[in-house]
Amino acid sequence: MPRSLFIMLLVLTIEVVAVGVLTPNDWLHTSIIEERDKVSNWLGDETTDNLVLKTNRWYKDIFVDTGLVHASYGFIPTEDDREHSGGLGEFGRYDIFPVAKERIDVLWAAIYQSIQRMSLFILWSPYMLPLFIPAVIDGLSVRQIKKVSYGYASPVRYHTAYHFIVVLLAAIPFYLALPFAVTPLIVPVWAAAFSFSVMLMLTNLQKQI
Repeated sequence: MPRSLFIMLLVLTIEVVAVGVLTPNDWLHTSIIEERDKVSNWLGDETTDNLVLKTNRWYKDIFVDTGLVHASYGFIPTEDDREHSGGLGEFGRYDIFPVAKERIDVLWAAIYQSIQRMSLFILWSPYMLPLFIPAVIDGLSVRQIKKVSYGYASPVRYHTAYHFIVVLLAAIPFYLALPFAVTPLIVPVWAAAFSFSVMLMLTNLQKQI
């Protein structure tokens, strides 16, 4: 495994664990609502309603209807179970099960927020294509011109753009896992940076490739 990939996976793992262990129970729920308000302010109520409907449908279809949410709470006893089990009663005295339930709540809230952000990414996609497609066409056109006119294709710019594209793609899971509200404008900014990087990389493709 490349060292850079290992480092990114390690940092992402630390972020996910930190969110699951350190984030207060109601923090993510507040963050989800705040992010919806930001979407409403920038993109309107209709877009926000579509975002919520899509998020709810995906979350229900993938996690609720399949029984994953219910199964994740399966080891936590009910109050009736505790009353009829001396051992469980002793565990409950130290608040082990309430804490475990709270952490599971945080986990599912984080997953829901990630789905909401992925839904937002998809809602932005029709507006990202007009940035990406011309960038690809322009990059390939300039490269063809350089090939026939013996123009200079900079390997430094090529590798810089390539590594920046890798960073931008790696930033997506970090964005999905952030435990606080983020402006929806981060998506078109990401798309503009990605399109420009692709154009720069294609423009400077080495002639022997």
